[in-house]
Amino acid sequence: VRTLDGQTARRLGLAASTEGVAVVNVEPGSPAAEAGLQHGDIIVEVNRQPVRNDGEFESAMNRVGTGTAVLFVNSGGRTHYVTVRGNGR
Repeated sequence: VRTLDGQTARRLGLAASTEGVAVVNVEPGSPAAEAGLQHGDIIVEVNRQPVRNDGEFESAMNRVGTGTAVLFVNSGGRTHYVTVRGNGR
């Protein structure tokens, strides 16, 4: 993931003030791929806590450990929740 900046938000048709992290790469077979995350998705929350940058996202996912996280995701203007297994870090 990468911190969503104004230029990327506009390119994706979102308001420039949108906060979150953009999914830039999904490894095949990874928990993210299994959850259906795709390049260009915007993760707005992890376990109902807003994430405004990649550091907050990484910290939230590290707290999950090997458990499950609930992500609030904007995919092409449609929002939904996704569950993803933690990576155990």
